[in-house]
Amino acid sequence: MAKKKSDDTQLITIPSADPTAGKASRLEKDANALTVQDADGLERAEEVLARAKLYDGMVHAMYDGICAATNAAHKEATGTRKKFLAPVLRAVETAKAKVEAYGTRLLKERQKAIEDAEAIAAHKTEAEAEEGGTDLFGGANLPDLASVPDAPKTDSGRLRFQEVVVVDVVDPDSVPREYCSPDLKKIQEVVDRLGVQTSIPGVTVTTALKGRMY
Repeated sequence: MAKKKSDDTQLITIPSADPTAGKASRLEKDANALTVQDADGLERAEEVLARAKLYDGMVHAMYDGICAATNAAHKEATGTRKKFLAPVLRAVETAKAKVEAYGTRLLKERQKAIEDAEAIAAHKTEAEAEEGGTDLFGGANLPDLASVPDAPKTDSGRLRFQEVVVVDVVDPDSVPREYCSPDLKKIQEVVDRLGVQTSIPGVTVTTALKGRMY
């Protein structure tokens, strides 16, 4: 099935023919038509299961070797790709973090410049409005906003700032019950360990009969 192409690459041919020659499709129809209500129905069900076991073996015989080869190749390729991508991804994250830090600093500088300009303008207006008033800032000029760079832009994109709402639960015990839900995974772990002897407030653990083929 596998043809050697080079030292590092293999071509794998995947057969498209049905190993059961259409018998599996017929088997499914027979299973759908089954009615098991008496001994005869049970016998027909057993016959379907026996055929299913046979066809299962046919399919596995044809594809298991191929699947094993492709799975191994996929695992190796994925691992190798991950190894070589790791420094690339780390570099991207490092560069982005530094651009974001720089952009955040620029944003704070621009905000401060605006606040300073507004403060100076307000005091100038107040001084001029008062008769014989004095310029409290001694002729200080308004900050030049143009001297503060805009948010940085690179070929990979422009840094944008967006106000987001951040939720942080500081006191879990104070959160109202309607915003909490039981941890079903933890409950199931306890039930798996203790069975019907499990005692958890608000939880009932019972047994029930359920038919299952083995």
